[in-house]
Amino acid sequence: MNLKLGTEEVRNISFFVKATGIQPKDCLIAEDCIYFVVDSRKVFAVIGRGGENIRKLSMLFRKRVRIFGYYPNPEETIRAMIPQAKGIRMENGSVLVSIPAAEKSKIIGRHGTNIKAIKEMLKRHFGLMDLRLRY
Repeated sequence: MNLKLGTEEVRNISFFVKATGIQPKDCLIAEDCIYFVVDSRKVFAVIGRGGENIRKLSMLFRKRVRIFGYYPNPEETIRAMIPQAKGIRMENGSVLVSIPAAEKSKIIGRHGTNIKAIKEMLKRHFGLMDLRLRY
């Protein structure tokens, strides 16, 4: 799928590559966080020993940085983005993810920023138009 990125996303990807040496597949900027999608085999390299690369990126961007692993299969990508998922059901461009009720606020995030980012990433990379959580 071809992604159209704005100048701020391209600039952030450039900084990301300079800091980590790894090319991300996507970048999404939220109010209080920047989300990057990288190849699933490179997630730990991006995080760095003891999270040092993430801390460096957070200081560079002056925002929290989250890394999502990308897999060619949408179900694997969803499991990487929402590790608390107990079950995933996909049909007709829609996804229903079963999660423990205690994990609801962590997955959704403050003001819904995490779930909005996850929905946008799934839409961009897999054409999945709807993501619903069931507790």
